[in-house]
Amino acid sequence: MTDAQALAALEAAFAAARKPDHFTDYEHCSECKDHDDVLRSRTRSTIQLSDVDNPGRNPINFLTPEGFCYYLPALARLALSQEGEAFLVDLVPFHLCDTLYDKKAHRYHPWLTVLNDEQRQAILQFVRHVASTRRGIMDPNGAYAEELDRAVAFWEAECKAPHTLA
Repeated sequence: MTDAQALAALEAAFAAARKPDHFTDYEHCSECKDHDDVLRSRTRSTIQLSDVDNPGRNPINFLTPEGFCYYLPALARLALSQEGEAFLVDLVPFHLCDTLYDKKAHRYHPWLTVLNDEQRQAILQFVRHVASTRRGIMDPNGAYAEELDRAVAFWEAECKAPHTLA
């Protein structure tokens, strides 16, 4: 699979996801409002790496499920860009794996409740693609190998499990 094929699968799977009125719980706090303002001012084609690549102040952490579905194809595109290597390390093992299960609450992230089977399959294809084509870039010292493998296993399990949309 090529980058273009992995991105096209995500684009097709999430094509019906419309831009929501709000992307975060914007009334929660000033940070949520700031992130919401930035995301509302962008589209899938205008969002930039600089909007999402600061690990200490990243709007992806605050996305609603609808916001996640809207922006995921664009986030994947940014992550696979030449400048996006550091963001890719954050996106795949963290946003597309570790944050999806709240260990303290013993529940899955709301993002998972809105995904259909085609979307899950497209995410699995993307994660597998990253694990097979970017392992050396993401993991020159072996630090992320386990996280990449865990992300692939997570999405393989997600694709096998029966789901009903909430």
